[in-house]
Amino acid sequence: MKKWLFIVASFILFGKHSFSQVEVRPVIGVSEHNLRSSFFAELCDDCGYTADGFLGLIGQLGVSLNFKKIQLSILGNYRMETITANMFNFRGAFDYNNHTLGGTISTRLFNEHQFGLILVINGYGQIKTNYYLNHLDEDALSIRDVPKSYMVFGGSPYYVYHSRFYVGTPFVGSILTGVDFRAFDGFHITASVGFGLRIMKTKYAEWSVTDLYEEDVYEKLKGIPIETLYLSTMDFELGVRYAFPLKK
Repeated sequence: MKKWLFIVASFILFGKHSFSQVEVRPVIGVSEHNLRSSFFAELCDDCGYTADGFLGLIGQLGVSLNFKKIQLSILGNYRMETITANMFNFRGAFDYNNHTLGGTISTRLFNEHQFGLILVINGYGQIKTNYYLNHLDEDALSIRDVPKSYMVFGGSPYYVYHSRFYVGTPFVGSILTGVDFRAFDGFHITASVGFGLRIMKTKYAEWSVTDLYEEDVYEKLKGIPIETLYLSTMDFELGVRYAFPLKK
């Protein structure tokens, strides 16, 4: 029993000593995150592919823990995501908007120097979108204004429309590495690049249209199961952060 009490007491004393060596600062930041499908999407048979380019505008709030040689930042994030490049040019920026919440863990190495190396892990989940059950291309997963169609002959000709429909993006994450420039005390400019994972949920439907009748595709979609697709992405991020010094 005495042995365990000694171990616990030593751990508490060591923890207090270690924490006293850490400078804690509140942090705010903004950043711009760009992503496109990576070349890994071409190598994976079960992975989805999107020809669109995505832009995320991010607001951050959290805390930084400054050790002698390492800085650890833990941040809560809000990200508004839209399309910057559309394969089919049917839609423009802000026709597709996703609102997400998530977090970031960032480690800065060589914290004693003005330039440092950073390793960043991001993760987000969608909370709102304006593109629910709108059209996606079946192969490229790009947003579309109209579905594809073909004509069926024999008897009375009619059209069959087919499209993938966007349901949501429950997870977007990335692992990035890059550089951090400390312009002055507390103010950091960062640039990083890496790979990401995007999980997209969709539905696929076909429906017929004649001169006299048009099948209600949205009613039909209620009975169609959701399909989950995994997209590999190449990610780029630029950002600025300010860590407020606390008064002693």
